[in-house]
Amino acid sequence: MKIRSIRLLLSSGNRLFLSEKPEDKKEGIDWTPEKIEAVFSGIGILAEKYLSFRDNNSKHETDAIQLTAKHDRKIVALLLAFLGSVIIAMSVLVAFDKVSGEALLFAVGLTIGYVFALITKFIFGARSDTVEQE
Repeated sequence: MKIRSIRLLLSSGNRLFLSEKPEDKKEGIDWTPEKIEAVFSGIGILAEKYLSFRDNNSKHETDAIQLTAKHDRKIVALLLAFLGSVIIAMSVLVAFDKVSGEALLFAVGLTIGYVFALITKFIFGARSDTVEQE
């Protein structure tokens, strides 16, 4: 009688359950060699799939990096060709006394500064200016 009253009290208030039989226990899984072998074969299959995924992911990342580098080289070459043509055109105009030498010096200095900024960007990456606010 006492066990039933405790069981009713606990199950109603705390949602706990006391068993009348203390020997009731959950039984574990019977690990036979076949079951262990099946688990290890499943783990082996998953490991192979993971390794092939990582290999494919690595190849795609390498391809993306190479494609980006190729694109960057094309852009730099195009910009340098344009800047070189501007310098050559300014030099020709200075040679025919159409433009003063100071204008050529300004254009050359501007071009060299731009080239240094461009090279710095490609070597060190884009600079992000963040200001910490207190």
